[in-house]
Amino acid sequence: MVPAPAPEHGERIPALDGLRGLAVGLVVIGHYFGQVPFPADSAPLVFLRQLTGFFSSGVELFFVLSGYLIASILFARGNAANLGRVFYARRLCRTLPAYFLLLAAFFILRNSERLNAAWSAPEFEGTVPGWSYLLLIQNVYMAALRNLGPWWLAVTWSLAVEEQFYAFMPWLVRFTRPGLLLALAAASLVGCPLLRWFFLYRAANPFAALYLLPCRMDSLFLGAALAVLCGSPTAREWLRRHRAARRAALAVFAVGFFVGPFLLSPLTEIAVTSLPGLGFALILLDVLLEPGSRLCRLLGHPALLFLGGVSYFVYLFHLPVLYTVHGLLGARQPLHFSADSWLATAASLVVVLGLGACSRRWLELPFIRLGRRLRYAPRSSSN
Repeated sequence: MVPAPAPEHGERIPALDGLRGLAVGLVVIGHYFGQVPFPADSAPLVFLRQLTGFFSSGVELFFVLSGYLIASILFARGNAANLGRVFYARRLCRTLPAYFLLLAAFFILRNSERLNAAWSAPEFEGTVPGWSYLLLIQNVYMAALRNLGPWWLAVTWSLAVEEQFYAFMPWLVRFTRPGLLLALAAASLVGCPLLRWFFLYRAANPFAALYLLPCRMDSLFLGAALAVLCGSPTAREWLRRHRAARRAALAVFAVGFFVGPFLLSPLTEIAVTSLPGLGFALILLDVLLEPGSRLCRLLGHPALLFLGGVSYFVYLFHLPVLYTVHGLLGARQPLHFSADSWLATAASLVVVLGLGACSRRWLELPFIRLGRRLRYAPRSSSN
Protein backbone atom coordinates (compact mmCIF):
# COMPACT_ATOMS: atom_id res chain seq x y z
CA MET A 1 0.00 0.00 0.00
CA VAL A 2 1.90 3.06 -1.27
CA PRO A 3 0.50 6.51 -0.51
CA ALA A 4 -0.21 8.78 -3.44
CA PRO A 5 2.06 11.78 -3.96
CA ALA A 6 1.30 14.91 -2.00
CA PRO A 7 -0.02 17.94 -3.87
CA GLU A 8 2.68 19.95 -5.57
CA HIS A 9 3.85 23.10 -3.86
CA GLY A 10 1.52 26.00 -4.53
CA GLU A 11 -1.48 23.69 -5.00
CA ARG A 12 -3.70 24.26 -2.00
CA ILE A 13 -6.80 22.48 -0.82
CA PRO A 14 -9.01 25.34 0.42
CA ALA A 15 -10.81 23.19 2.98
CA LEU A 16 -7.48 22.44 4.69
CA ASP A 17 -6.89 26.15 5.15
CA GLY A 18 -10.41 26.34 6.52
CA LEU A 19 -9.57 23.59 9.00
CA ARG A 20 -6.56 25.63 10.16
CA GLY A 21 -8.89 28.56 10.60
CA LEU A 22 -11.30 26.39 12.60
CA ALA A 23 -8.45 25.13 14.78
CA VAL A 24 -7.09 28.56 15.67
CA GLY A 25 -10.62 29.93 16.12
CA LEU A 26 -11.39 27.24 18.71
CA VAL A 27 -8.17 27.93 20.61
CA VAL A 28 -8.61 31.71 20.63
CA ILE A 29 -12.26 31.57 21.72
CA GLY A 30 -11.37 29.09 24.45
CA HIS A 31 -8.53 31.26 25.75
CA TYR A 32 -10.21 34.65 25.32
CA PHE A 33 -13.68 33.87 26.60
CA GLY A 34 -13.56 30.51 28.38
CA GLN A 35 -10.31 30.04 30.27
CA VAL A 36 -10.19 33.39 32.07
CA PRO A 37 -11.22 34.17 35.65
CA PHE A 38 -14.69 35.54 36.22
CA PRO A 39 -17.12 35.83 39.14
CA ALA A 40 -18.07 32.42 40.47
CA ASP A 41 -21.65 33.56 40.93
CA SER A 42 -22.06 34.48 37.26
CA ALA A 43 -24.08 31.60 35.84
CA PRO A 44 -23.77 32.71 32.17
CA LEU A 45 -19.96 32.90 32.40
CA VAL A 46 -19.73 29.57 34.21
CA PHE A 47 -21.83 28.05 31.42
CA LEU A 48 -19.55 29.68 28.81
CA ARG A 49 -16.49 28.16 30.42
CA GLN A 50 -18.05 24.71 30.40
CA LEU A 51 -19.31 25.09 26.83
CA THR A 52 -15.81 25.98 25.60
CA GLY A 53 -14.15 23.29 27.70
CA PHE A 54 -12.91 21.33 24.67
CA PHE A 55 -12.07 24.37 22.54
CA SER A 56 -8.41 24.23 23.51
CA SER A 57 -8.34 20.85 21.77
CA GLY A 58 -8.12 22.87 18.56
CA VAL A 59 -4.45 22.07 19.13
CA GLU A 60 -5.32 18.44 18.37
CA LEU A 61 -6.72 19.55 15.01
CA PHE A 62 -3.43 21.29 14.29
CA PHE A 63 -1.61 18.07 15.20
CA VAL A 64 -3.81 15.92 12.94
CA LEU A 65 -3.35 18.33 10.04
CA SER A 66 0.41 18.52 10.58
CA GLY A 67 0.76 14.76 10.77
CA TYR A 68 -1.19 14.31 7.53
CA LEU A 69 0.57 17.04 5.54
CA ILE A 70 4.07 16.14 6.67
CA ALA A 71 3.56 12.42 6.05
CA SER A 72 2.12 13.15 2.59
CA ILE A 73 5.14 15.27 1.67
CA LEU A 74 7.56 12.67 3.00
CA PHE A 75 5.89 9.79 1.17
CA ALA A 76 6.13 11.79 -2.05
CA ARG A 77 9.77 12.84 -1.47
CA GLY A 78 11.05 10.01 0.70
CA ASN A 79 13.62 8.82 -1.83
CA ALA A 80 15.22 12.22 -2.33
CA ALA A 81 18.98 12.20 -1.82
CA ASN A 82 18.80 15.45 0.16
CA LEU A 83 15.58 14.65 2.03
CA GLY A 84 16.73 15.65 5.49
CA ARG A 85 18.50 18.85 4.49
CA VAL A 86 15.66 20.22 2.36
CA PHE A 87 12.88 19.06 4.66
CA TYR A 88 14.35 20.66 7.77
CA ALA A 89 15.40 23.84 5.96
CA ARG A 90 11.86 24.34 4.68
CA ARG A 91 10.44 23.63 8.13
CA LEU A 92 12.72 26.24 9.69
CA CYS A 93 11.72 28.80 7.07
CA ARG A 94 8.07 28.19 7.92
CA THR A 95 8.27 28.16 11.69
CA LEU A 96 11.19 30.25 12.93
CA PRO A 97 10.51 33.80 11.65
CA ALA A 98 7.24 34.33 13.53
CA TYR A 99 8.50 32.28 16.47
CA PHE A 100 11.67 34.35 16.84
CA LEU A 101 9.56 37.50 16.56
CA LEU A 102 7.52 36.21 19.50
CA LEU A 103 10.66 35.53 21.56
CA ALA A 104 12.11 38.94 20.71
CA ALA A 105 8.89 40.69 21.75
CA PHE A 106 8.87 38.73 24.99
CA PHE A 107 12.46 39.53 25.97
CA ILE A 108 11.98 43.22 25.13
CA LEU A 109 8.56 43.87 26.65
CA ARG A 110 9.16 41.96 29.87
CA ASN A 111 11.26 44.96 30.90
CA SER A 112 8.33 47.36 30.35
CA GLU A 113 7.53 49.05 33.68
CA ARG A 114 4.01 49.91 32.52
CA LEU A 115 3.11 46.38 31.52
CA ASN A 116 4.67 44.87 34.63
CA ALA A 117 2.74 47.35 36.75
CA ALA A 118 -0.51 46.24 35.11
CA TRP A 119 0.10 42.56 35.77
CA SER A 120 0.91 40.38 38.72
CA ALA A 121 3.97 38.84 37.01
CA PRO A 122 2.90 35.39 35.64
CA GLU A 123 2.90 36.72 32.08
CA PHE A 124 6.67 37.25 32.18
CA GLU A 125 7.91 35.04 35.01
CA GLY A 126 8.45 31.31 35.37
CA THR A 127 11.10 28.74 36.21
CA VAL A 128 11.41 27.39 32.64
CA PRO A 129 14.84 28.59 31.40
CA GLY A 130 14.76 31.07 28.53
CA TRP A 131 17.36 29.21 26.47
CA SER A 132 15.10 26.14 26.30
CA TYR A 133 12.73 28.10 24.05
CA LEU A 134 15.54 28.65 21.57
CA LEU A 135 16.14 24.89 21.39
CA LEU A 136 12.41 24.06 21.35
CA ILE A 137 12.64 21.82 24.40
CA GLN A 138 10.62 24.06 26.73
CA ASN A 139 7.91 21.42 26.99
CA VAL A 140 10.40 19.05 28.64
CA TYR A 141 11.26 21.66 31.24
CA MET A 142 7.58 22.48 31.77
CA ALA A 143 7.03 18.82 32.68
CA ALA A 144 10.20 18.43 34.74
CA LEU A 145 9.71 21.66 36.70
CA ARG A 146 5.91 21.38 36.82
CA ASN A 147 5.72 24.96 35.71
CA LEU A 148 4.09 26.51 32.64
CA GLY A 149 6.76 29.17 32.36
CA PRO A 150 5.83 32.71 31.34
CA TRP A 151 2.22 32.86 30.23
CA TRP A 152 3.38 34.98 27.29
CA LEU A 153 5.09 31.89 25.83
CA ALA A 154 2.72 29.24 27.16
CA VAL A 155 1.34 28.05 23.80
CA THR A 156 4.80 27.31 22.41
CA TRP A 157 4.75 23.87 24.03
CA SER A 158 2.79 22.57 21.03
CA LEU A 159 5.36 23.91 18.57
CA ALA A 160 8.05 22.11 20.55
CA VAL A 161 6.04 18.86 20.40
CA GLU A 162 5.62 19.15 16.62
CA GLU A 163 9.28 19.89 15.97
CA GLN A 164 10.35 16.97 18.15
CA PHE A 165 7.99 14.73 16.18
CA TYR A 166 9.48 15.98 12.90
CA ALA A 167 12.97 15.16 14.16
CA PHE A 168 12.40 11.44 13.52
CA MET A 169 9.47 11.41 11.10
CA PRO A 170 11.48 11.69 7.81
CA TRP A 171 13.60 8.70 8.75
CA LEU A 172 10.63 6.69 9.90
CA VAL A 173 9.02 7.21 6.49
CA ARG A 174 12.19 6.50 4.54
CA PHE A 175 13.26 3.32 6.28
CA THR A 176 9.94 1.66 7.15
CA ARG A 177 6.85 0.48 5.34
CA PRO A 178 3.66 2.60 5.36
CA GLY A 179 1.92 -0.18 7.25
CA LEU A 180 4.12 0.54 10.24
CA LEU A 181 2.65 4.03 10.49
CA LEU A 182 -0.81 2.48 10.76
CA ALA A 183 0.43 0.20 13.52
CA LEU A 184 2.07 3.12 15.34
CA ALA A 185 -1.11 5.17 15.06
CA ALA A 186 -3.15 2.32 16.53
CA ALA A 187 -0.58 1.81 19.30
CA SER A 188 -0.54 5.54 20.12
CA LEU A 189 -4.32 5.53 20.61
CA VAL A 190 -3.75 3.08 23.43
CA GLY A 191 -0.32 4.08 24.70
CA CYS A 192 -0.73 7.87 24.85
CA PRO A 193 -3.92 7.81 26.99
CA LEU A 194 -2.25 5.29 29.31
CA LEU A 195 0.75 7.59 29.69
CA ARG A 196 -1.52 10.55 30.39
CA TRP A 197 -3.43 8.58 33.01
CA PHE A 198 -0.13 7.53 34.62
CA PHE A 199 1.21 11.08 34.85
CA LEU A 200 -2.12 12.44 36.03
CA TYR A 201 -3.07 9.89 38.65
CA ARG A 202 0.16 8.08 39.56
CA ALA A 203 2.90 10.67 39.14
CA ALA A 204 0.54 13.58 39.92
CA ASN A 205 2.18 15.59 37.15
CA PRO A 206 -0.42 17.06 34.78
CA PHE A 207 2.32 19.11 33.10
CA ALA A 208 3.93 15.91 31.80
CA ALA A 209 0.55 14.59 30.64
CA LEU A 210 -0.12 17.79 28.73
CA TYR A 211 3.24 18.76 27.27
CA LEU A 212 5.50 15.75 26.65
CA LEU A 213 5.72 14.33 23.12
CA PRO A 214 5.07 10.68 24.12
CA CYS A 215 1.81 11.81 25.76
CA ARG A 216 0.61 13.94 22.85
CA MET A 217 1.73 12.28 19.62
CA ASP A 218 -1.43 10.22 19.07
CA SER A 219 -3.05 12.99 17.01
CA LEU A 220 0.13 13.45 14.97
CA PHE A 221 0.25 9.74 14.17
CA LEU A 222 -3.47 9.81 13.35
CA GLY A 223 -2.77 12.42 10.69
CA ALA A 224 0.09 10.35 9.30
CA ALA A 225 -2.20 7.31 9.19
CA LEU A 226 -4.68 9.28 7.08
CA ALA A 227 -1.89 9.97 4.59
CA VAL A 228 -1.36 6.21 4.29
CA LEU A 229 -5.05 5.34 4.00
CA CYS A 230 -5.93 8.10 1.53
CA GLY A 231 -2.95 7.17 -0.60
CA SER A 232 -4.26 3.64 -1.07
CA PRO A 233 -6.99 3.28 -3.76
CA THR A 234 -8.35 0.20 -1.98
CA ALA A 235 -8.56 1.92 1.38
CA ARG A 236 -10.08 5.06 -0.12
CA GLU A 237 -12.79 3.08 -1.84
CA TRP A 238 -13.58 1.13 1.33
CA LEU A 239 -13.83 4.34 3.34
CA ARG A 240 -16.06 5.95 0.70
CA ARG A 241 -18.44 2.97 0.80
CA HIS A 242 -18.86 3.43 4.55
CA ARG A 243 -19.90 7.06 4.34
CA ALA A 244 -22.93 6.56 6.59
CA ALA A 245 -20.78 5.09 9.37
CA ARG A 246 -18.31 7.98 9.09
CA ARG A 247 -21.08 10.55 9.29
CA ALA A 248 -22.64 8.81 12.29
CA ALA A 249 -19.29 8.85 14.09
CA LEU A 250 -18.93 12.54 13.27
CA ALA A 251 -22.35 13.26 14.73
CA VAL A 252 -21.40 11.48 17.96
CA PHE A 253 -18.18 13.49 18.09
CA ALA A 254 -20.00 16.78 17.57
CA VAL A 255 -22.36 16.06 20.46
CA GLY A 256 -19.55 14.90 22.73
CA PHE A 257 -17.45 17.96 21.91
CA PHE A 258 -19.98 20.30 23.49
CA VAL A 259 -21.53 17.98 26.07
CA GLY A 260 -18.34 16.30 27.32
CA PRO A 261 -16.97 19.24 29.37
CA PHE A 262 -20.22 19.32 31.38
CA LEU A 263 -19.72 15.67 32.35
CA LEU A 264 -15.95 15.35 32.82
CA SER A 265 -13.58 16.73 35.40
CA PRO A 266 -10.64 18.84 34.13
CA LEU A 267 -8.20 15.99 34.77
CA THR A 268 -10.38 13.51 32.89
CA GLU A 269 -10.58 15.94 29.96
CA ILE A 270 -6.77 15.78 29.72
CA ALA A 271 -6.79 12.00 29.85
CA VAL A 272 -9.32 11.66 27.01
CA THR A 273 -7.72 14.10 24.56
CA SER A 274 -7.42 11.26 22.06
CA LEU A 275 -11.18 11.54 21.52
CA PRO A 276 -11.07 15.08 20.06
CA GLY A 277 -8.12 13.95 17.95
CA LEU A 278 -10.19 11.07 16.56
CA GLY A 279 -13.07 13.41 15.85
CA PHE A 280 -10.87 15.89 14.01
CA ALA A 281 -9.32 13.01 12.06
CA LEU A 282 -12.82 12.05 10.93
CA ILE A 283 -13.44 15.62 9.76
CA LEU A 284 -10.16 15.67 7.84
CA LEU A 285 -10.96 12.26 6.33
CA ASP A 286 -14.31 13.57 5.12
CA VAL A 287 -12.57 16.55 3.51
CA LEU A 288 -10.04 14.32 1.75
CA LEU A 289 -12.59 11.80 0.49
CA GLU A 290 -15.33 14.23 -0.56
CA PRO A 291 -13.77 17.54 -1.65
CA GLY A 292 -17.09 18.76 -3.08
CA SER A 293 -19.15 18.11 0.03
CA ARG A 294 -21.18 20.67 1.98
CA LEU A 295 -18.56 20.45 4.74
CA CYS A 296 -15.80 21.45 2.33
CA ARG A 297 -17.89 24.34 1.04
CA LEU A 298 -18.41 25.48 4.62
CA LEU A 299 -14.69 25.21 5.36
CA GLY A 300 -14.03 27.23 2.22
CA HIS A 301 -15.84 30.27 3.64
CA PRO A 302 -13.66 33.41 3.21
CA ALA A 303 -13.60 34.07 6.96
CA LEU A 304 -12.20 30.61 7.69
CA LEU A 305 -9.73 30.87 4.80
CA PHE A 306 -8.48 34.19 6.17
CA LEU A 307 -8.12 32.67 9.64
CA GLY A 308 -6.28 29.70 8.13
CA GLY A 309 -3.81 32.01 6.42
CA VAL A 310 -2.95 33.87 9.62
CA SER A 311 -3.42 30.89 11.94
CA TYR A 312 0.24 30.36 12.85
CA PHE A 313 0.85 33.97 13.89
CA VAL A 314 -2.51 34.25 15.66
CA TYR A 315 -1.86 31.04 17.58
CA LEU A 316 1.55 32.26 18.76
CA PHE A 317 0.53 35.83 19.57
CA HIS A 318 -3.08 35.73 20.71
CA LEU A 319 -2.21 35.51 24.41
CA PRO A 320 0.61 38.14 24.34
CA VAL A 321 -1.69 40.53 22.49
CA LEU A 322 -4.47 39.87 25.00
CA TYR A 323 -2.21 40.65 27.96
CA THR A 324 -0.68 43.70 26.27
CA VAL A 325 -3.95 45.30 25.19
CA HIS A 326 -5.49 44.75 28.60
CA GLY A 327 -2.42 46.24 30.25
CA LEU A 328 -2.23 49.29 27.99
CA LEU A 329 -5.96 50.02 28.24
CA GLY A 330 -5.87 49.84 32.00
CA ALA A 331 -8.09 46.77 32.19
CA ARG A 332 -5.23 44.93 33.89
CA GLN A 333 -5.41 41.15 33.53
CA PRO A 334 -8.21 39.77 31.32
CA LEU A 335 -10.65 39.24 34.18
CA HIS A 336 -14.12 39.50 32.68
CA PHE A 337 -15.63 41.40 35.57
CA SER A 338 -16.66 44.50 33.63
CA ALA A 339 -17.67 45.86 30.24
CA ASP A 340 -14.24 47.49 29.91
CA SER A 341 -12.55 44.11 30.20
CA TRP A 342 -14.82 42.57 27.56
CA LEU A 343 -14.11 45.50 25.22
CA ALA A 344 -10.37 45.10 25.77
CA THR A 345 -10.66 41.42 24.84
CA ALA A 346 -12.60 42.31 21.68
CA ALA A 347 -9.93 44.89 20.80
CA SER A 348 -7.27 42.21 21.34
CA LEU A 349 -8.98 40.01 18.78
CA VAL A 350 -9.00 42.79 16.17
CA VAL A 351 -5.35 43.64 16.85
CA VAL A 352 -4.04 40.08 16.62
CA LEU A 353 -5.92 39.44 13.35
CA GLY A 354 -4.50 42.64 11.85
CA LEU A 355 -0.98 41.83 12.96
CA GLY A 356 -1.42 38.29 11.64
CA ALA A 357 -2.30 39.61 8.17
CA CYS A 358 0.79 41.85 8.20
CA SER A 359 3.02 39.02 9.38
CA ARG A 360 1.66 36.66 6.73
CA ARG A 361 2.37 39.10 3.92
CA TRP A 362 5.68 40.64 4.94
CA LEU A 363 7.34 38.06 7.17
CA GLU A 364 6.07 34.51 6.75
CA LEU A 365 5.42 34.28 3.00
CA PRO A 366 8.84 35.68 1.98
CA PHE A 367 10.57 33.06 4.12
CA ILE A 368 8.29 30.30 2.83
CA ARG A 369 9.19 31.28 -0.74
CA LEU A 370 12.85 31.25 0.27
CA GLY A 371 12.48 27.71 1.56
CA ARG A 372 10.79 26.57 -1.64
CA ARG A 373 13.86 27.57 -3.59
CA LEU A 374 15.46 24.47 -2.09
CA ARG A 375 14.53 21.51 -4.28
CA TYR A 376 14.42 17.82 -3.49
CA ALA A 377 17.01 15.96 -5.57
CA PRO A 378 16.19 12.44 -6.83
CA ARG A 379 18.47 9.69 -5.63
CA SER A 380 20.84 8.56 -8.38
CA SER A 381 20.30 5.10 -9.84
CA SER A 382 23.75 4.03 -8.60
CA ASN A 383 22.43 4.35 -5.07
